[in-house]
Amino acid sequence: MKLSLAMIVKNEEEKLARCLDSIKKYVDEIVIVDTGSTDRTKVIAESFGAHVFDFVWCNDFSKARNFSIEKTTGDYVFVLDADNVILDFPKEKVMKFLKGKKVLGLAEIINCYTENGQKIVHKSLAGAIFPREARYVRAIHEHIDFALPRVKLPVSIFHDGYDNRDASKFKRNIDILEKALKDNDDAYLMYKLAKEYKGLNQMQKADEQFAKAYRMSERNTSNFPNIVVEYLSNLIDLKYYSEALQLINNEEKNFTDFPEFYFVCGDFYLELVLSDPQKNIQYFNRIKESYEKCISIGENPKYQGVVGMGSFMAFHNLGTFYEVIGNFEKAEELYKVAMDMGYLPSEKRFVALTAAKK
Repeated sequence: MKLSLAMIVKNEEEKLARCLDSIKKYVDEIVIVDTGSTDRTKVIAESFGAHVFDFVWCNDFSKARNFSIEKTTGDYVFVLDADNVILDFPKEKVMKFLKGKKVLGLAEIINCYTENGQKIVHKSLAGAIFPREARYVRAIHEHIDFALPRVKLPVSIFHDGYDNRDASKFKRNIDILEKALKDNDDAYLMYKLAKEYKGLNQMQKADEQFAKAYRMSERNTSNFPNIVVEYLSNLIDLKYYSEALQLINNEEKNFTDFPEFYFVCGDFYLELVLSDPQKNIQYFNRIKESYEKCISIGENPKYQGVVGMGSFMAFHNLGTFYEVIGNFEKAEELYKVAMDMGYLPSEKRFVALTAAKK
């Protein structure tokens, strides 16, 4: 079978070559649709032997992606963005599996970005490989028609497009999302709009959309757990403690195996106690209990979320708890565990504590 790469790009001269270099040996053709670049994007694409086409941008990602698919000739299409890099793609195994099937192949996306000076790794699944006749829907946060069976493939893709993201992209996405929501009360798009507002530090607007998405979402959807934890995180940022506590009380029984939920709970109880220690001291031990719960669950592949909240990040925060209460021996022990997992903040605290004993 023939496999085609289909991409849409605009002003991606910094990252395009990195992406194409990682995928070129796996595909039989490269189709690049440019939506208005003013830099060397098209020149770089052509240097990789890509078939380059122009598309007049119309604030609709699905239309642009579908145009790129129409320009391919393969049996199956592999869709990437310029800020992607292939980490693992056993092509022979994947193509043998896909032969004779009509499925949507899901790839693991390793999202890397910096938050509050700390490197964050977030894992998710996204449709990446599918039959050429498939088409996208939605103007933004587009996806392939779900009539196709979804199958997780042994494909891993690095993504760093959320790191140092330009404010103009948040504003562009907000405009498209708000327009889409005028015609359709879509809980998923509300959730995505909330995240765009949060990216611009417009926490109050984000809260309004998170609340709507939470109320309207079906609980059995793959996004619902993430809606809950991101809604809770935004409530913490806004210091809406009573609303956050109510959300925890409503949902804790539903997420007993989701480490990220308990990690954010730990953050919440810490902020709650610090906001008024005398009033909220009864919640003090819940800080420790939340991070202990994260550790007891571990990293659960059932969920999409931040790597480390069921392991090194939870050990670190638990270590911080013990350091604050003066149990330096226990703190040092926990920092050592996280440090051995490669977590640099824990290494710094471990070194500081061991140095203080000398």
